[in-house]
Amino acid sequence: MGKHLSKKDKNGIYLISAFLFVLMSLIAASLLLRDPNRQYDPDTFCPDGELNAHTIVLIDVSDSFTETQKKAIHNFVKGIRGRLKRYEKLSIFTLINDNYIASIPKFSKCNPGSGKEANELYQNPKKIQTKFDDFFKSPLTDILSNIVKGAGAERSPILEMIHDLSLREDFSFNIKERKLFLVSDMLQHMKQYSHYRRNSMDYGEFKKTKYSQGVTANLTNVSARILYIWRPELGALQNNRHILFWENYFRDMGATIEEIRKAR
Repeated sequence: MGKHLSKKDKNGIYLISAFLFVLMSLIAASLLLRDPNRQYDPDTFCPDGELNAHTIVLIDVSDSFTETQKKAIHNFVKGIRGRLKRYEKLSIFTLINDNYIASIPKFSKCNPGSGKEANELYQNPKKIQTKFDDFFKSPLTDILSNIVKGAGAERSPILEMIHDLSLREDFSFNIKERKLFLVSDMLQHMKQYSHYRRNSMDYGEFKKTKYSQGVTANLTNVSARILYIWRPELGALQNNRHILFWENYFRDMGATIEEIRKAR
C-alpha cells in the first residue's frame, strides 16, 4: 500500500497546482489579447473585416465659434475619445456646403488602446501609451484645432450630411454599435428646405414634403448626442420647437438622442 501524503505535502501540491493554473491562465490571456493572427490596416489600425463599433463626430463649420464654444468642442471630443473601446473606430467629419456628398473624413482611425489598458505582466504600458499618443491622440488634437477655426458658408446641409453618413459601409446596420455626435447650431439651410423660413420647424409638415424623402437616413439603433451651438442673434429660431424638430427626426430615423447640450 502506498504511503499517505502528509498535510504539508498536500499543501505543497495545492500551491503548485494553483501556481500552474494561474500561469497557464496568464499565458492564454496574453496570447488572446495579442492575437498575432489578427490583421490590421496600417493606416487606421482597424482590424480587417472585424469592425464592431464606429463613432462619427460631425462638426458644422458653416459658421464661426466663440472661444468658449471652441473649448466646449475640445472637451466634447476629448470625452468621446476617452470612452472609446479598444479597436473602436472614430471618424471626424466637417459639415460645409460643398462637402456633404461622399464626404471624406478629416480623421478616421481605430483606437489602438492606451497604456492604462496594458497588462504589466506581459505588455509595456509606456510603449503602448507612446503609440496611442503618436498615432491617435496627437493627430486628433491637431486636426480638431484646425477644424474649430470655422469656415463660413451660405448653406448648411445638415440633413443631407446625416443621410450621406448613414450610407457609409463602415457605419452601416452591420456595425453592432453606432454612435453619432453632432456639433452644430442645427439650423438646416438649403434652397429646398430651411429652418430660417416661417413654420419650418413643424416636423409633421416637413414629413409631407417630397424633399424629406430624399434625406431619410438609416439610423436604426444609433445613439446620438448633440452639442448645440447657441447663436444669440438666432435666438428666435433656436427654441424648443427647433429642438423638438430634431428629436422627432432622429426618432423617426430609428435613433435615440441621449443628450442635447448647449454651448454658448
